[in-house]
Amino acid sequence: MAWTEAKETKKEDIEAKLKSIGGDMLKIEYLENCLKKQSTFDIRKFVYLRLAELYQARLMWNEAAKNVDGAAEISITFRDKMELYMKAAVLLIKHGSYYDADRQFEKALACANSKEREQLKKTYKEYYLERAKEFESLKKLNNAIKIYEKVLMQGFINESEKKEIDAKLAIFYGKVGKVREAMQLEGK
Repeated sequence: MAWTEAKETKKEDIEAKLKSIGGDMLKIEYLENCLKKQSTFDIRKFVYLRLAELYQARLMWNEAAKNVDGAAEISITFRDKMELYMKAAVLLIKHGSYYDADRQFEKALACANSKEREQLKKTYKEYYLERAKEFESLKKLNNAIKIYEKVLMQGFINESEKKEIDAKLAIFYGKVGKVREAMQLEGK
């Protein structure tokens, strides 16, 4: 389609073309056409991030994460890579793709120094706990259980957090009919 044909080679030109295109899906098609063309890493990163924004606005978390990952792959500095991989991990947590989120998190850890690693672990744990609380408020207890079990397996939590999560899990297990698991936690 002529509207989404990508001829522009500069950020300013791409941005101007985006303003003239109506509708997110046409903008997405145009930006994907931009990625098919040969361009500099800087332009490609810009296009990936704009695509991610558009997908996020449409709550298409997985597609947004793929584009953020694409931007991270071509980033030059370790700090950029680390931040973008973490952003992709958060988007994948929102999507419910926890295995893929963990892979993005591992990539972020690989780009971090020892001080940054501890902060990343803390931040990552907080994202998971925040998502679990969202599920709790929506009364989606099986989803909350899945996240709390994952957080316990990761080992990023201290003893008081573990006790708090175990107490919540005991209640949730009882509510969803997992009586054996509830009794095991209450017996601890």
